[in-house]
Amino acid sequence: QMLIENYPQTSWAKFAKERLLERGFSPAGEQINLNNSNLHQYMGRALTYFNQDRLEEAKPILLQISERFPDFEGAPQALAALALCYYKEDDCKGTINNYKKLVERYPDNKLISEALFHLGLCYEKDGNQDLAEDAFRKLITIDRNGAYGKQATLKIGL
Repeated sequence: QMLIENYPQTSWAKFAKERLLERGFSPAGEQINLNNSNLHQYMGRALTYFNQDRLEEAKPILLQISERFPDFEGAPQALAALALCYYKEDDCKGTINNYKKLVERYPDNKLISEALFHLGLCYEKDGNQDLAEDAFRKLITIDRNGAYGKQATLKIGL
């Protein structure tokens, strides 16, 4: 916490935030005590933080929900929101990791189109055109006429 407070823009502060997240703490040091009876409450809090662009507060809650409660009805949404936190921070590695988990764990979820689209964008940004095109093509096969499918079609020129 001292690293985060005293050197907020350094790679060490980022490292410290990640270690806190892994241990179930917010960057402010708040212990996250998730259980089956308060999942909905924490999910609501995380989404409120996300909508207010308080991403550092949303991420540890979303991470805990997605990892500790994969069968929770909101777990796919938690993973998608976590991926979008990283996307908003321009962190393609974090975005890719979390959207890949979403696609692998919940292949039939309605959020797959969004996941594939953002995967394609991040692969494209990272210079991996083949993976980007693969993600866009998968998206088109499952949701060609949806909003993300139409954008993917434009991206690869179909």
